Amino acid sequence: MRVRINKVYLAPGGSTPMQGLSGSGAPASQRSDPARGSPRFFDRKARSHEMSFGISRAHADLAAAEAFISAHCLELDENAVGTVTLIAEGNSGQPAGSASAAGRLVNYTFAQRGVTTDWTYQIEYGALS
Repeated sequence: MRVRINKVYLAPGGSTPMQGLSGSGAPASQRSDPARGSPRFFDRKARSHEMSFGISRAHADLAAAEAFISAHCLELDENAVGTVTLIAEGNSGQPAGSASAAGRLVNYTFAQRGVTTDWTYQIEYGALS
C-alpha cells in the first residue's frame, strides 16, 4: 500500500514496504449531558481513523541519507495538513484502487543507521471516499 499526504509519499510502495502497520477507527458522535436525566448521544455520521507505520529507506551513501532527512523533514512540516490518500497496489505493483480523506500528520520520527533511514509516521484522517 502507498500512503500520501498531499503530494508527499510517506509510504512509496513498491520495493519499500510498510512495517508494523496498525490502525483504528471510531464513529464521530456527540454527547449531551442535560441537567436532569440521562446523557444523550448523537451520531454525526462521520468516522475518524488513525494509522501508524514504519518505513526503512536505503540511500546511496551517507551524504544522500543526510540530504534526504533534511529535505523530507521540510516537506513533512510543509504538508502536515491536507488530503490523505491510501493507494492499494495490485500484484504487479500498479495502483489497484485508492481512497482519500481530509487528514493530518500527527507525528513522525526518524533514525539514521549508516546509509539507511528509518521513519515512523502517525496520521489521522476522516471518512474515506
